[in-house]
Amino acid sequence: MSGDIKLPFGLKEGRLYHITKVENGLKCNCICPNCEAKLIARNQGKKKVPHFAHYKSTQCPGSLETAIHLMAKQIIQDELLIYTPKYSKETIAYDDEGIPHYGKNTHIPPDNVEFDRVDVEVSKSGYRPDVIAFKNGKSLNIEIKVSHEVDEEKASLIKSVQEPMLEIDLSDLTEDTLLDIEQFNWEVIQNVENKEWIHNPKGEENYEKNLAQLEIKVEQINKKIRKQKEKKKDFKELKEKKRELYQEDLERLEKAKDSKEIEDRLGKLESANSNLIRKQFQHIGYEEEVGPKIFSVQTDSGWIFQVHPKVWQSAIFLKFIQDESVDTIIKANKVKNWVVNKYGILDFVETLNSIKQKHKKIGKRRGKWYGEKGAWFFSDEENWMIDSPYKPIVQYLNYLAEINILNTDDDDYNKFRIRINSWDKYLAHLRRLRAIGKRRYKIAKKRKRVQYLYSKLVNLMNRRLVMKRIQDMIASEKRVFEQNEKEGRRCKKCLLYFSKLDGDSCPFCEHDDFKEVLISESSIKNAKHRHACNTSIPQAVEAAPIIDDSILNVKGK
Repeated sequence: MSGDIKLPFGLKEGRLYHITKVENGLKCNCICPNCEAKLIARNQGKKKVPHFAHYKSTQCPGSLETAIHLMAKQIIQDELLIYTPKYSKETIAYDDEGIPHYGKNTHIPPDNVEFDRVDVEVSKSGYRPDVIAFKNGKSLNIEIKVSHEVDEEKASLIKSVQEPMLEIDLSDLTEDTLLDIEQFNWEVIQNVENKEWIHNPKGEENYEKNLAQLEIKVEQINKKIRKQKEKKKDFKELKEKKRELYQEDLERLEKAKDSKEIEDRLGKLESANSNLIRKQFQHIGYEEEVGPKIFSVQTDSGWIFQVHPKVWQSAIFLKFIQDESVDTIIKANKVKNWVVNKYGILDFVETLNSIKQKHKKIGKRRGKWYGEKGAWFFSDEENWMIDSPYKPIVQYLNYLAEINILNTDDDDYNKFRIRINSWDKYLAHLRRLRAIGKRRYKIAKKRKRVQYLYSKLVNLMNRRLVMKRIQDMIASEKRVFEQNEKEGRRCKKCLLYFSKLDGDSCPFCEHDDFKEVLISESSIKNAKHRHACNTSIPQAVEAAPIIDDSILNVKGK
């Protein structure tokens, strides 16, 4: 409230009068409600607003505040009426995870209350309100705020004795409002915007009921939260406990996969198996110096067997190809089982692969996420790191198919057929191919082998496309990782990886359907192994045979 506002009320015979309701000059017979000094009424001036002034003294701090305070109490006493403001309180409670929940809000609408009587400045136990208004034996405490609001001590006391209290804020009244007694009256009695509940027992009671109901619901939610946390905790502890059983094997596998370790191991195996290698080569009639080195084929994970690759590769030739009938079916799974049973694999690889395959079967049967990955208590990187003996076997059989000793089956990648069943016949086959000139080759192609060679060419091209696609997949995954993008996207059409920076469509084939994937340093290391085992690559090549790989800078071999 501005300090320039003149005094609008004067006290006469125990009542306050507005400046517009008294005679001019000393005839007003009024005194100051604050210091009780004689006042002079100045209500006929044309230059100054009507106001009271002290007749002799000029200084009386607090006279305006006291006058407004007393006049407001007098008006309430005279009118026996007050308009109460609304009581509104939001009902909110937070669960154990800090999430807010909302209940029924407490709301009591504005009202107007007519009183039986009104007392002013009557002391109660420990406090004295400005006004106490009574109706039907119940009381309402009213405080008038001009410069000082209800302090915390009084508010706490009121709440402790469960007494209702209302505060009327008259601290911002303008001079125009004070000069208009009707407007001032409205501010005191009817205006609900300047009124506030210090305490409303009925509202608080309703609020507590609403809060109690909400807290019951939140407690049910908290029980579920605690149950879920316990379940997650139990699951985490179980996962750690299960993984601990294989911790040593995982560490041994990680160490064994080091390229230097593999090189040292293969060197020692070749030396230890030299007599067996020589014996099996002699049985086949194979000389390493003559013809292709078909028993020294590099395969992924070929080091996991307990013998050198020359041993198990030549053993496959002896067991399943040598002197067998042409077109005899060879199944990769059967070959794998035979090699594992005959020669064995590293104990920790066998343990880890066994548990991985077991849980893949369980996961698929139960429809769980680990059905595609392996043991649920291993990380994705650990599952990817675990080698299967099937992979080097099927890679070797595919190599034999590439050099025409075997034929692949277009409908079953696990199935092969014998085309050439001895080393001598294979050497003869190589000599025959060298002896066939371009003319005879064209004649033979036209007469007998047009369809066969065409399909063979298509198969070869498809295999090359598959190998090229694997290279592109590895390069695209590495590209996303080098962009510092841990989260990548794998196109569901061409299977190449791209990042959010590339947009929502595949930059290689423009397909807009993709799967979110996590890319880590470990997954980059194991990329070649993972993609080589991916049986869906041929379908991806067929769906998107032509891609824009210019951003990869990868050349096909």
